[in-house]
Amino acid sequence: MYRIIFTFITISLFVGSIFFKFKLMMNELPHDRFIKRALKISSLNLSTEIYDRNNHLIGEFSTNKRYFKPITKIPKHVIDAFIASEDQNFTQHMGINLQAVLRALFTNIQHGEIVQGASTITQQLAKTMFLSHKKSFGRKIKEIALAIKIERILSKEKIMELYLNFIYFGNRSYGLEAAARGYFNKSAENLNIGEAALLAGLPKAPSYLAPHKHYERAKSRQIYVLKRMLEQEKINRQQYQEWIQRKIEIKNEDFYNPASKYFVDMAILELNKKFPLSYFFRKGLMIYTNIDMPYQNQIHTFLKNKFSKMNRTFTKQKHLEVSYMCINTTTGEIVSLQGGSDYEKTQFNRLTKTRRSIGNMIVPITISYALEQGYQLPSILQRNPHNNRDFSYLFSFFLETESNNLAEFIHQLGHHNIYEFAEKLGFLSQSDVKHATSPFTSTLWNLSVGFLPLLNNGFKIDPYLIREIRTTAGEKLYQHQSQKRPQVIMEENSFVMQFALSDLYKSFIKENSKNGPVLELGIPAVSTNLKNGWFLGVSQGFLHSLWIGAEYGKRKIASNRRAALKQIVAIAETIASFGKIHDLKTKRKKAKFRNISFKRYQLKPFGTRTLPYIIF
Repeated sequence: MYRIIFTFITISLFVGSIFFKFKLMMNELPHDRFIKRALKISSLNLSTEIYDRNNHLIGEFSTNKRYFKPITKIPKHVIDAFIASEDQNFTQHMGINLQAVLRALFTNIQHGEIVQGASTITQQLAKTMFLSHKKSFGRKIKEIALAIKIERILSKEKIMELYLNFIYFGNRSYGLEAAARGYFNKSAENLNIGEAALLAGLPKAPSYLAPHKHYERAKSRQIYVLKRMLEQEKINRQQYQEWIQRKIEIKNEDFYNPASKYFVDMAILELNKKFPLSYFFRKGLMIYTNIDMPYQNQIHTFLKNKFSKMNRTFTKQKHLEVSYMCINTTTGEIVSLQGGSDYEKTQFNRLTKTRRSIGNMIVPITISYALEQGYQLPSILQRNPHNNRDFSYLFSFFLETESNNLAEFIHQLGHHNIYEFAEKLGFLSQSDVKHATSPFTSTLWNLSVGFLPLLNNGFKIDPYLIREIRTTAGEKLYQHQSQKRPQVIMEENSFVMQFALSDLYKSFIKENSKNGPVLELGIPAVSTNLKNGWFLGVSQGFLHSLWIGAEYGKRKIASNRRAALKQIVAIAETIASFGKIHDLKTKRKKAKFRNISFKRYQLKPFGTRTLPYIIF
């Protein structure tokens, strides 16, 4: 009897002191304005997400995994699971469950320390966002006071939204969306009842219950949550029986499509040129890009399978590799790219980093420069000053396999002049010009950039991957704006080059393929040692750029030049045909010139050709 009276007096005194402390702490708490600001979604350290041109998620970057998911996109049974697990009176109380607090208080006084909590969802949110995790009566009182303030400031719906986006689920997953992706490889809006109940049980002890490491513990906790949902009539008996018996499949694997990974890496690099990356690691922004994922998926699958088959009987030292890019020739949008045949095996991006001899890809650069200097495709080049019959036409350089005549012509034009012209178009960087050596070397990226003015009436285009950046609230931070494009070659010369490359490509297909041409124009090239192959071609307004090469320089693409060219063109045509399947096309302006005429010429030993020439 005396013990009961003593306990009652002790509790009364303790409760009185708590209310006194509570009143003092309410005055010490942050102002409502500060709490409102801190409780905004923008205050969360969210992951920045990257989307394709159809607004489908393809990648992210962050220090910890956290993605904002609005409450309107979270299914009701998911919210029911968390309420059943953590706070069954969530919709009724004003921040604290007084009955549960008194029960916990009595237990803790009996033990002389904090052994039982009574935190509502609002209290958990207050603790997570404003307080340390150290257990003490003082911190608990602050937690209660903050919870009451939060309930005054925010609606129940907003509190639940913040809670589900903030709590920790283990496995570096912060928030419901990160947990759904991390454990089930799906979005939170697609969680079923069993998965929802399993996740709802994790916040109590996320590391101890993490299902990818301790499935039985997580399953036991899930059954507890399901039982609470049944008791609260959120599920029926049949659903309860079904989910306690069913094994939940844990898919602790990459959420993102491997086909997009080279593109995502390059998008992050482009982003870093515009903003400091540290900003994006915290702000949880949405990056919208130009990638066409249905097309990219087909390219990725084809190249991965093709090169896996080609390398099957060779050691790693003799593997062939590949890089590829597809650019809208009018806008500069990059809709597809591959930095290698398989990102899972190597993340090295050969598109921008592999610099190799460009072989006869120097021909369109040289002829473009010559056209700018007043030459024309039918211009006669005298090879032997003592023999009037020993001559050729400028166009013949496209058809010749021997490089001696070309080398002599390059020397005549000026080696450094051609380098500077190539840099002006984008084929080479300023660094390449400064350290100019022969043979010409370049990356597929630079070759593609330099090729664009030839396809766009002589105007230079800067390819880009990112079209728009928004906050989670939808505020637009950045939108790609087309800059004024410098004209780097005459429009007439751009037309002449397109005509020449169309003639060249169609003649190659006629001689080497039973099928008709897939592209409108193009040029294949191989290095002298047959260890590097290139292709640049246009189909439906898109530039398809391809490089194939021996990764370690110990294997040829094919046994001879013709076989190598045929192989490169065959791969390029297959890729371009995928573009037609996915309706990858854009309108290109076709310029008409009254000062361009055509005439047939006998190009010994290459037969008769109709060539354009400019009338000045």
